[in-house]
Amino acid sequence: MTGPVIAAMIGLAAALLAATLNARNNRRLETRKQLATLATAAWVDMMQSFAENSTALRQLKESEAGASPDEHTYWLRKVVESNIKYTHSKARLATYGTKDVAELLATFERDGGFRGDNPKHQRVLVNIVQRLRSELDHDKDLANAEDIHDLLF
Repeated sequence: MTGPVIAAMIGLAAALLAATLNARNNRRLETRKQLATLATAAWVDMMQSFAENSTALRQLKESEAGASPDEHTYWLRKVVESNIKYTHSKARLATYGTKDVAELLATFERDGGFRGDNPKHQRVLVNIVQRLRSELDHDKDLANAEDIHDLLF
């Protein structure tokens, strides 16, 4: 083989290698982006289910003091629906979140799940938010725990 043919083959091999590496890198980035989107959506749904559950429980308690049976049934159904939404979001967060997020969520659940008046549970939720923010590359502007706590509770 002559020098120009060898140079062309090396150039072709280098181009193929660069294209393969670029495609692999793009696929990795897209997968990471998709997982971050799914984990974030699961977290938002989880927090929304907490808010819905708190409201429904408060309304259910108030409806026991003289509301119609239909209203009582309505709020009872809302409590059940918010519990289902919480379970779905928890499963999604455990699936799409990282090991650290799954471990924090497991700790949270072992302690009885969400009870808004429990300071330990509030700290765990703040830690989960900080971990998710870190995973989404917000490290350089990571909100402090006190700010996150005040926003959530």
